Amino acid sequence: MTTNELLTIARDQYLFDSGMPQKWSDSYLTFLLGEAEREACRRAGLILDRTTQTAGNIASGVTTSAVTDKLVDSGATFVSAMVGMTVYNGADNTWAVIMALDSGTTLSLSADIMDTGEAYTIGDASKAIARICVKAGTMVYPLSSKIIKIDRCYLESRGRQYPLTQKLEVRSNEEGTPIWYTEGKGVLILFPKPDASINQSTGGDMLNLEVYRLPLVDLTMQVSSAPEIPEEYHFDLLHYVCAMAFMKQDDQTIDPAKSQWHEAQFERKFGPKKSAKIETLLRGMPSNFTLEPRSFGI
Repeated sequence: MTTNELLTIARDQYLFDSGMPQKWSDSYLTFLLGEAEREACRRAGLILDRTTQTAGNIASGVTTSAVTDKLVDSGATFVSAMVGMTVYNGADNTWAVIMALDSGTTLSLSADIMDTGEAYTIGDASKAIARICVKAGTMVYPLSSKIIKIDRCYLESRGRQYPLTQKLEVRSNEEGTPIWYTEGKGVLILFPKPDASINQSTGGDMLNLEVYRLPLVDLTMQVSSAPEIPEEYHFDLLHYVCAMAFMKQDDQTIDPAKSQWHEAQFERKFGPKKSAKIETLLRGMPSNFTLEPRSFGI
């Protein structure tokens, strides 16, 4: 369902705000719908992503010819702002850094990774989601703020059947092929520290991540705008919208009883709200760790 369709339902069915003047503006309800989607993802982990390279993807296409250490796409419009960004080869799952802008259709790369007819994506590696370019000598890597929790990660050279193990904290001066990781807010740390021996002594590898994340794009009133979560949950987002809308400090809008009822319906569907402290704790724990409610017996 689109943003417009959902807000029309909210006004007709719950807010009784179809006439003019409206008690709640379109921009305010659109903001609340976006918050509802983000909150649903935080509570229930609705978006599991294994493929999006970065939250900063700015271009994609298919190469039209093969030139050593180059990316050539005759239909592209490359710009100088791409220098320093990363090219991901979707066919081989390899990567290279953009070293120079040769022309609007050709880029110089740090490695020879592209062949004719191969799909590529250009992205900002500092906003990594499902791909991290691992380099010898570097153990700390930035992550996109869109990531809620890493569910699994593994080195491309070792395969998905050999995932890295998450630990709360690892103190080590060793160097070699990473086998552990620690996740923090906006950062991932690998242990041992990658050295030149990784990936058959090439000194570089790809770390593939499977993550639970927030939506990548904010909702708008444009015709094509729609929540990214599965459509089966779209209608339930309206309970959060109404819970917040009925807390607006105005004689014609505030209704604590209705607000509490809608919050209860939202919680029933997506689970209770997590505090920032709990979210931080869960981020550092293994993916199979859960917080169980305390039982006091009968």
